[in-house]
Amino acid sequence: MKTNKQHLLLICLALSALCLLLDQWSKHLAAASLKGKPPISLIPGVLELTYVENTGVAFGMLHRTSIFPLILGIILLCALLGFCVHLRKILDRISVCFLSLLLSGAVGNLVDRIRLGFVVDFIYIRLIRFPVFNIADCCVVLGTFGLGFWLWTKGDGK
Repeated sequence: MKTNKQHLLLICLALSALCLLLDQWSKHLAAASLKGKPPISLIPGVLELTYVENTGVAFGMLHRTSIFPLILGIILLCALLGFCVHLRKILDRISVCFLSLLLSGAVGNLVDRIRLGFVVDFIYIRLIRFPVFNIADCCVVLGTFGLGFWLWTKGDGK
C-alpha cells in the first residue's frame, strides 16, 4: 500500500508532466503559427500573441549572454530539487501543487535552452508593455508566489 508521501510524489510528477507538456505544446504551436509573422491581437491594445526567441533570463534580461542562462537554469533547478528534499517532511497537497508548477516551468524553459539555445516566448500584454513570456514563466511565477505564501502561513503555525 502506498503511503501519503508516495501519493504526493505521484501527484507532483503527474502535475509537473502535464504542465511541461502544455508548455512545450504551446511553444510548438507558437513557433509553427507565429514565427516570421505579425503579432495576433486577441484583445486589441491589451493582449497579443507574438513570437520571440529569448536568449536571456527572466523576461529577457541578460539577453546577449550565451551559456550563462543555461548554467543558471541548471543551478536553480538543482537548488529547487534540494529545497524539495529539505521540505519533504512538511509537504502537503497544496505545497506539492506549487512545487510542481515551479518545477515544470523551470524544466520547460531549460528544455528549450538545451534543445534550441533559446526560450520560445509568445504571450505579450501590450496594455502594460510587459515583456513577452510563455506558459512555463506563468508556472514559475504562480509556483513561486504560491509556495512563498504557503511557507509564510506555515511559519505562522497554520
